Amino acid sequence: FISAMVAILGVVVSVLNAFAIGIGRVKGRTWLTLLFLMANLLPQEMLVYPLFTFFDKAHLLSTPWSVILTFTVIQGAFGTYLLASLYGTFPKEILEAAALDGASRWRALRSVVVPVSRPTLSVLMVFFFIWTWNEFLLPLSFLNKDQSLTVPLVLEQLSGERQTDVTTLIAATLLSVIPTIIFFLIFQRTLTRGITAGAVK
Repeated sequence: FISAMVAILGVVVSVLNAFAIGIGRVKGRTWLTLLFLMANLLPQEMLVYPLFTFFDKAHLLSTPWSVILTFTVIQGAFGTYLLASLYGTFPKEILEAAALDGASRWRALRSVVVPVSRPTLSVLMVFFFIWTWNEFLLPLSFLNKDQSLTVPLVLEQLSGERQTDVTTLIAATLLSVIPTIIFFLIFQRTLTRGITAGAVK
């Protein structure tokens, strides 16, 4: 649930931000893109204390939403940086044709930009899902109830200090890989398509 929500929300946030920066041509777009890049360079250890304090005051600790909100922003920053560069070179002919047909900016985003860039968005969604699925530090900091633990945290619990049930650990590790494989297979058809393949035609 956490990984799927981050994948979906991260892509939505990335598209909206990148559309404003890359196609909307907002002022200071170069500095904004640089800011999103720098956000990805911050080590997660720096985020633990301020985010823990924030979620504690917001009563979101030990709930999936603490992790979802955190990684939506983190993954969204990476997606924005990537898509902003991509949308900056988006064919103007397509947008001009949409405008001549009476499409508003929102309609152009929904009916033109998103369908054309669907292969790239699918790649981002798969990456966001897998990256979030494998995260350990921040979920460990925010989730402290058994029913809210993510798969890596549960696998860590199976590893005892003096004794480890190797068979159970290996079986659980194998099961933990299955959702990521399924998610990848769902989107694998669109992963290798070109972003503007057939768009001008």
